[in-house]
Amino acid sequence: MNTTDGLIEIISDLRRINKERLECYEGVLSREQFLHVELTELINKKIKDCRRNIEALTKLSKSFGVEFGRFGIIPGRIFLAWAEARKDWMGKFRNSVLNECSFGEASALEAYKTALVSDALTHFESRRILMDQKFSMQIFTDQVNRYRDLQALSVQPLMYRNY
Repeated sequence: MNTTDGLIEIISDLRRINKERLECYEGVLSREQFLHVELTELINKKIKDCRRNIEALTKLSKSFGVEFGRFGIIPGRIFLAWAEARKDWMGKFRNSVLNECSFGEASALEAYKTALVSDALTHFESRRILMDQKFSMQIFTDQVNRYRDLQALSVQPLMYRNY
């Protein structure tokens, strides 16, 4: 695989990951009726970020002459590794939107880390875009983790007694 093919695979995989993250966050907003206002704002911001990431990655791929159809191109190693990690944590943490977001973002961050150390990522503009997106993701992940940890400290289970 030449460098350009490897770069296209990376861009395609990260674009797919962002599309799935977008669907996930939109799903959280549609199914969770009683989200805290701050969490709703965070998720809405992440939806905008995912859309912006998809747009930037699509534009970048077009600069290499690649047009994505409805389903993009065949998934590569990064997407498949992310999908496998996502499969492992989905379902285990459905009890908490914050845990779901936290584990999902950790998996996406790993995908970006893998992409950034790839030998195929020699194009300067591609590297800059991916680093910017990873940085934004890290900030969001830190916010969600702080919010999750604060909630865990402040929520104590209610004890019920049978009288």
